Amino acid sequence: MIDPSATSPDLGEFASARDLAELLFDDPRVTACVIKNFVRGSLGHIERLGEIDVLDDLEADFVTNDHRLQHLLVELAVSPVFRAVGAPK
Repeated sequence: MIDPSATSPDLGEFASARDLAELLFDDPRVTACVIKNFVRGSLGHIERLGEIDVLDDLEADFVTNDHRLQHLLVELAVSPVFRAVGAPK
């Protein structure tokens, strides 16, 4: 039998994968990380200073829309930062 319980210094204690998922869902650092990585992957570059406000808006919208990935992808595609797609590498 596998014991899935553990303690994370940053998140706290959890007893199951569901508990861990809830901790991650509630942690704003995870949401910010998801947004940054989707933007970085989509645009092909690390966000620039002028793009931070757009990332903040995408993050707030993602949370407001119950963390729906499809909604995030649509909002990213119509956001001003999507016009700054980097050259293929």
